[in-house]
Amino acid sequence: MPWFQAASVVVGAGIGIFQGSQADRASNDAADAQNEYNEKMYEYNLEERDRLYDYTMDQTNIVRNNTENNIAYQEDLLKDDWQFKESLSIRDQNNQIAAFNKSEQTYNKQLDFNSIAADQAFYNNAIQLNERRIGANFALEKVEGTLGRKLAESQYAKYDVKNSLDSKRSSTAFSKTMKGLELSSKEAETASNLQNSRLKGMASEGSLMARGQSGNSIRKGVSSIATQTGIQQSRLVDGLVRAESQYKVGVMRDSQELANFVVSSKNSLAKIGTTDQYSEYDASQGRREVSETLKSADRSYNTSNMKIATDLFGANLKADAQRRAMPLDRIETPKPLALPRPDIQDPYKPGDPPEPIEGAGSGNINTLGALSGAANNLSGLNFGALLGKPTG
Repeated sequence: MPWFQAASVVVGAGIGIFQGSQADRASNDAADAQNEYNEKMYEYNLEERDRLYDYTMDQTNIVRNNTENNIAYQEDLLKDDWQFKESLSIRDQNNQIAAFNKSEQTYNKQLDFNSIAADQAFYNNAIQLNERRIGANFALEKVEGTLGRKLAESQYAKYDVKNSLDSKRSSTAFSKTMKGLELSSKEAETASNLQNSRLKGMASEGSLMARGQSGNSIRKGVSSIATQTGIQQSRLVDGLVRAESQYKVGVMRDSQELANFVVSSKNSLAKIGTTDQYSEYDASQGRREVSETLKSADRSYNTSNMKIATDLFGANLKADAQRRAMPLDRIETPKPLALPRPDIQDPYKPGDPPEPIEGAGSGNINTLGALSGAANNLSGLNFGALLGKPTG
């Protein structure tokens, strides 16, 4: 309702009061005028009441509509905020899933790299072990070759000593045989010469006897022949004795030389045997060194493999520690609930006041009716709203 209408209502009420007061103080002659006025005022108040009620109802509907619009607006804001938060939640979930997948890819690649690196380390360790074994085998072959060569040289040296000893024995036996043959030949020659000497002496004696001489000259001749024959035989026997002495000395010398050679050969064989023992000892020591080298290589190989396996396990643990945790299921943002709608009560609809009775209620009664009508009109007004001021 416009302010001027409200003002007119107020003015009308005041005029009614004033007229009621004037009517009370007026004479009964003014009753008819007052009744006519009351009729008009009654109709006016009814119309004004209806207009005020309609106005108040319009206000209520406006408030109700504004409230509904405001609630709908707030609900739209909540829905927009929910959709925004939901999109952020979905994007965050997608980012977490993408980061997790990338982490898994990196983890799997790291595991593959660790496995390749470990395989390469195992391979290099195996190659190193194989090279050390090859070196040890070559060293063992060298030891065995050196031993075989030394034993072969010793065997050849033994054969040489034994062959020399056999040759010495053969040559000594041959020398003794030759010396015996020479002695036998000398004895035969001496015997033959003795025989020839005797025969020559006998022949000379026979030839002297055959001349026919006798007496002292024959005896002297025979004695001279016997003397010469004796001298020759003595020389022959002396030569034979010297030959026998030389034979015995030669045989003793050969036997001594053979004995010395046997002793020297035994010493040589003993020396060769001692050399073989040292060679065997050196070879045994070389074998032990090769065996320990192989054992050391195996220990180093096993230790390296254990370290490689430990490093692989540690690298895998480190890669696993750097993995992102699997994202949990996304928690949906709760949808906004409908805002509560306040109940807005319709304004009170007043009933019709008593109609004015002609001739009744004159004086004070008319005044009370006018006041009551004015109060009814004013009671439906919201002066605070009309004036733009807060009420309370």
